Amino acid sequence: MSNYDFYHDYQYYLNDFNRRNAPQVEPDTPLREAIKTMNMDKVKELIQRDRSEINTHNSKGWTPLHEAAADDRRFFIFQYLLSAGADLDYKAENGVSPFYVACKYGSIKIAKLLIEAGCKINDKFAYDYDYNRSVRFGFTALHVACTRKNEQIIMLLLANGAQTNVVDDIGRAPIHYAIDNSNGMAVQMLIDAGADLHVKDIYGCTPLHYVSMLGNITVFNVMKFLYTRKKNLNRRTPEGLTPLMLACQFKHYHISEALIQLGADTSVADISGHLALHMAANGGYRLFKLLLKNTSSKAIEKHATHRPNSKAWRSLTCVVIESHYFECLELLFNSGLSEDVLKCPEKLNGHVVSPLGFLLLHNNRWFGKEHKLRWLELFLSYDFMVDPVYHNNENIIPSKLKCQMWKVSIDKIMEPSSRRIGSIEAVVQMHSRLHIDCYCEMFLSMILSKIASPDKFLPSDSLRQICLFNESAREGFLAALSLLKYSEYVDPDDVIDTLLKQMANPNYRWMGHEDGVVRLLVEKCATNFLPVFSGIKNALPEPGNPDDVMKYESYVRMEEMFKSNNRVLSLKRLSRFAVRKHIRKEAENSDVCFRSYLKQIILPFPLSKYVLYDDYF
Repeated sequence: MSNYDFYHDYQYYLNDFNRRNAPQVEPDTPLREAIKTMNMDKVKELIQRDRSEINTHNSKGWTPLHEAAADDRRFFIFQYLLSAGADLDYKAENGVSPFYVACKYGSIKIAKLLIEAGCKINDKFAYDYDYNRSVRFGFTALHVACTRKNEQIIMLLLANGAQTNVVDDIGRAPIHYAIDNSNGMAVQMLIDAGADLHVKDIYGCTPLHYVSMLGNITVFNVMKFLYTRKKNLNRRTPEGLTPLMLACQFKHYHISEALIQLGADTSVADISGHLALHMAANGGYRLFKLLLKNTSSKAIEKHATHRPNSKAWRSLTCVVIESHYFECLELLFNSGLSEDVLKCPEKLNGHVVSPLGFLLLHNNRWFGKEHKLRWLELFLSYDFMVDPVYHNNENIIPSKLKCQMWKVSIDKIMEPSSRRIGSIEAVVQMHSRLHIDCYCEMFLSMILSKIASPDKFLPSDSLRQICLFNESAREGFLAALSLLKYSEYVDPDDVIDTLLKQMANPNYRWMGHEDGVVRLLVEKCATNFLPVFSGIKNALPEPGNPDDVMKYESYVRMEEMFKSNNRVLSLKRLSRFAVRKHIRKEAENSDVCFRSYLKQIILPFPLSKYVLYDDYF
């Protein structure tokens, strides 16, 4: 059960129980029909003719006296049944008595009569079916009266000694249900009668937690003067939730404001590391501003920054992204908080991502391309947001996975526990060949315009770079493939080779972008791929539908490209391929990056550019 939805989850469970277990009531007998239609003469006639039915129950467990107790207009019938020998203490299998029925349906005169007759008003009932709400477990008459918003019944019960602090099977006292029904008068009566405002249900929720969740300021004002001690004001559930956190989670501005004025602690976090401020982000600008103003920077630094080996944190910036309130983001960035808070990463599908990466990968149908563009522009106006580095979160792919690079995506090849996704990787993962009116190229261009040396923002691990470019080719992301010129580990030959292996698979899904990828890369390759490519034709089905025709047309275009490139390669191109391979190997052995090692070699500047593909992309 989640931290915040336990109340509704439990209601769903009860309703499901009700649906599966509610008894099927048979048609009414003539006596029951006469009671329901308030036909006193008929009732007397039937009872005088046959008294055997007076204490007979139906499949619901109700006797005729139960039926009469359900409506005060049947008061005289109820009196007659009692005088005729009806058992006023008869309880159905679930423990429901005529007195309980009278309290449930607001039959004040009948309830008073039963109390005068000596009914036990504090008896518990095992359970009760309520077709409008749920199944009740362990209710007293006072519980049910509080669920029905009947102040007269509540007053009658309290005046006759009803216990205010008896709890049902889930630990809730009558005051919990009075709050649930937004019944301020009932809450006041219960408080005056000695209701315990600190009683906790099985989820650790006090009445103050309830009113904070439900957001009725009138009921809150009835209770607030009794919470003068901060200890009581800040009581926490087992999940660490305070009343203020719940008020923020359920977007109740006035309750949150009142709690803060009473002294609610804004610096505590729940067991997941969430402050009330985190929860307020989903409540709109006013609520977020209120909590931001009243939460100390020390608390924010503690719970909204990422530190080495930290396990519980939550990025405020990413929470605001989830909320979709751009004005909250502007407020956050103008708040004077540290860069560590603003650039704090988030965990997304088990991976560590920067706020910029989170923005790109955040999947929400309300977060359109134009919306993302606006947020991206704000992030890129701060240099520290472009691609921040975090401690202890770089993930190196095990070498044993190298053989899988042509089969799977970046996301699947990585161990999720500690992997950090950079901005460029995020754009590649965001891109899909199915995008309509794709903005990904624009997003990538905007990010690259803020990066002085793109090679430093590619993944530092060789296998991650292989994943990056293989996925770009598979999805037809040509703008990302142009970054091959900055790669220290990957050549166009590697990407083409992987793409051809994928295309040779009979289950490969052709999308029509394959020839575009080949066109971009083939002239930069030093490998003759025509023999390999020719074998792909065997994996193509006979052209029997438009999709198959599209595959053949794409195949023919690529075949022409490979044929035109099938010539004696120049010594210059072969030399570049060999030099890059040699430098890569030497760089790996010397623990320096490809470009750093290249700088150690005395080469003419044009030759260095050629080795780095700068003259081709």
